[in-house]
Amino acid sequence: MALTDLPEWLDEQSQPPTVWFVKRLQANDTLATGSHQAGPYLPKDFLFGVFPQLKDAEAENPRVGFDVYIDSQSDYRRVQAIWYNGRLHGKTRNETRITGFGGGQSDLLDPESTGTIAVLAFRLGADPSCHVWVCRDDTECDLVEAHVGRVDPGTPVIRAEQSGGDPARFLSARKRVAGLDGMRPHGRDDSGDDANIAPPSVADLVRRSAELQVLAAQPVDTRLLRRHESFIELYRQSEHDLYTERLKTGFSDISSLLETAERIRQARQTTGDDGLALQLRQLLQEEELTEGQDFSFRPDFGSDRTPDFIFPAVTSGNGPSRATTVLLVEPAIRDRWKAAVEGTGMSVVHILTLQRGTSRAQFDEMTAAGAVLVVPARLHDTYPAEIRSQLVTLESFIADVRHLQPSRIGGGPVQL
Repeated sequence: MALTDLPEWLDEQSQPPTVWFVKRLQANDTLATGSHQAGPYLPKDFLFGVFPQLKDAEAENPRVGFDVYIDSQSDYRRVQAIWYNGRLHGKTRNETRITGFGGGQSDLLDPESTGTIAVLAFRLGADPSCHVWVCRDDTECDLVEAHVGRVDPGTPVIRAEQSGGDPARFLSARKRVAGLDGMRPHGRDDSGDDANIAPPSVADLVRRSAELQVLAAQPVDTRLLRRHESFIELYRQSEHDLYTERLKTGFSDISSLLETAERIRQARQTTGDDGLALQLRQLLQEEELTEGQDFSFRPDFGSDRTPDFIFPAVTSGNGPSRATTVLLVEPAIRDRWKAAVEGTGMSVVHILTLQRGTSRAQFDEMTAAGAVLVVPARLHDTYPAEIRSQLVTLESFIADVRHLQPSRIGGGPVQL
């Protein structure tokens, strides 16, 4: 199948009975970390739903063979889903993986695929199989996200298209997140008109996630990750509460259905773009940095790519100077970092990301272009060992920019 056929592939693989597992590949999925156990990680609950016979606690490391067609590179493999259940047999492991993709020759295991989106579409039935597409660039990632919604690092998307089955069997049971009660859907008025309603605003959800995860005694890296996880759960829950009843009642025509789908897609995109940046903004204030003095948040310079943060604050529309530190917020950086860095016009640009790993070649290219990755401490182990020392924790980054702050020396914002 030609690479240009991705839209047709997405339509073809949407036919029931299928279930999709869509994720951004991590370094421990591919060969980027040099692990001999490379292969995409899929949660136990999901694989048990696809292969019920895999859930055999009596057997040690039970496995199921099935056919995989990696259509993005016209490749076929006979692979195995394995439950490494050593914890039940006096050992330590308790995880599921799919192995047998043929090493670095496979798009799924190629280190350069780290960070991209992979769609694993499982065809259900008596003899399950799987069709896979590994996105090659941002254009293909955008096509997939237009189909399934935003796919952030560490947050897979599961979509079931079944006939007479229960999609819930593929999902881990989730407890309802406390804290949404009383939050009014953004855009709803007293007229009862649902045409323009959306989930609560991103800013409201960021504030609520901070209230639920105060974590005042925890390092700032921990606070950011815990709050981001809470934020994602709050958003998904608010979206579910908002649209479930609407979907149950159905739509009078195809136009109404498409309009609702487009509203959901746009809301998800905005949420993903703004949520992490707004969380960092709040954390900086908790760390006693003052907006408008110690830093600027998304100042308007009239350019295509305005930096998310500039340290110290700037007061004119001329953009950052060599005396300032620029920080961009990009949850996934694989194909987005280059345009973002070039758009700032700076020789050194820091990028806060939640991406789980990158290949050595990708990292070297970023470094040569002046990009410095700011990665929460807990995620450092997802990167190849030889580059971890070059990653910057959020705590370390904040400590460095404190020395730039005019408020510490009695000055004001930088005049450009």
